[in-house]
Amino acid sequence: MIDWRQLRKLREHRRDAALQVVRTDQEVVDAREAAVRRAMKQLEDAEFSRESHWRAAADPQGLSASSLAGAALWSGVLGKRIDGERQAAAQAQQAHSHSVETLERSRALLRQASAAVQKAEEVLQRDRRQALRLEESRLESAGEDAATLSWLARRSGPGRRG
Repeated sequence: MIDWRQLRKLREHRRDAALQVVRTDQEVVDAREAAVRRAMKQLEDAEFSRESHWRAAADPQGLSASSLAGAALWSGVLGKRIDGERQAAAQAQQAHSHSVETLERSRALLRQASAAVQKAEEVLQRDRRQALRLEESRLESAGEDAATLSWLARRSGPGRRG
């Protein structure tokens, strides 16, 4: 016979473990989402730096061939920084997407584990109701047996012969 209480405890343990995995995965998603925001901010800052650099370089009062050459050189450095920031942002976004997928799988496992706990609880309750009905039936039968014996004892009481 299956020990439904023990099965329910086991399933609750599995559900609790799945819940902890979901919590951990959610923390990872939150951290990676923050990393995406930081990477996007750094990209915006780098692009703004290059735009500001060219605005300053385009000042007609300081315009010369050497200043334009220096501006172009510095713009190339800023362009490489922007490329690096774009790559970092893309990697952060990819890591975030991966962690969201992992979280969704963990949530699905948690739903399955919760359903298993619910099913074990339902079976346990059904088993308890069945045991209660069986006990009630036994008590009723014992009561009927006692009533029958009492009736037979009265009917065939002392001095009576059947």
